[in-house]
Amino acid sequence: MLDKNLQEMTLFELEEQLLNTFSKLIDIVDSNHKKITTTNKQIPSTEQLFSTAIHMAKTKNDVGAAKWMRRAAISGHVKAQFYLGLMFAKGNGLPQSEYHAVTWLTLAESQGLIEAVEAKNKLQRSLCAKQIKDAQTQAANIYEQIQDDQFKIYIDEKQDVKN
Repeated sequence: MLDKNLQEMTLFELEEQLLNTFSKLIDIVDSNHKKITTTNKQIPSTEQLFSTAIHMAKTKNDVGAAKWMRRAAISGHVKAQFYLGLMFAKGNGLPQSEYHAVTWLTLAESQGLIEAVEAKNKLQRSLCAKQIKDAQTQAANIYEQIQDDQFKIYIDEKQDVKN
């Protein structure tokens, strides 16, 4: 493995050899760690997140329902986005906020959920024009984040298949 005898190496050559060896060891450990964590890590589907939120809501655990509903919504589940908007509107399990409600309802509406249109229109009456515009901007930002996250998952899955 070593080209020269240790006694023949300069201090610089010895340090370089040690650094190369440590670097290779780190790569091996990282590779093994990724294999272990990716095989053990099961990411719940958006439907599983949504189902958990609904279960929490049915058992009157509003805080738990809001937590899981947000996870499903931020993962791209359109109905979860709608229900999270309603939860913000009513203040169920989280602070009551027409602004945040309109944000999530706008996101659900933009993806074709008809039920969100009427709810959003009712809530917008209590907001000024700037708040409505800001809520729409925030909804667009959330949409971009969701799409970016879904793309990253897609890329990671493709790389896992290669490895």
